[in-house]
Amino acid sequence: MGSRNGLITDCFRSVIVHSGKLLKSKRGEEYVEAAIVIPLFILTVLGLIMLMLFYYLSLGTQLKTHKNLVEQGGSNKKVFTIMKAEEQTSKKMQGIVGITMKKDTDGCYYGLNEARTVRIREGIQDNGNE
Repeated sequence: MGSRNGLITDCFRSVIVHSGKLLKSKRGEEYVEAAIVIPLFILTVLGLIMLMLFYYLSLGTQLKTHKNLVEQGGSNKKVFTIMKAEEQTSKKMQGIVGITMKKDTDGCYYGLNEARTVRIREGIQDNGNE
């Protein structure tokens, strides 16, 4: 029986030593971690790029609205002008979840025709001196 107990003890000792080496081995750990993290990182970067494109489009809409209001207000003959405009930017985002991002842009222009204001003031001063 003594030799049999020694054989069983040697087998358990062998299993424990080999399992300890397997637990400390990191041969495939990096590959598994990379397989999980890299796709998530790529999706995050692509999502940020799509978000930046949407905000770039939104900024272009705001600039176009502002430019149109300034051009329309500059050609106006009134002394004081208030103009308003509304535009909407929308972009369909494709990916894991298909959504449509929308942003409303409101613009307001307050214009003062300085040349007309000077003429009115001169006219008022001329009428007051008479």
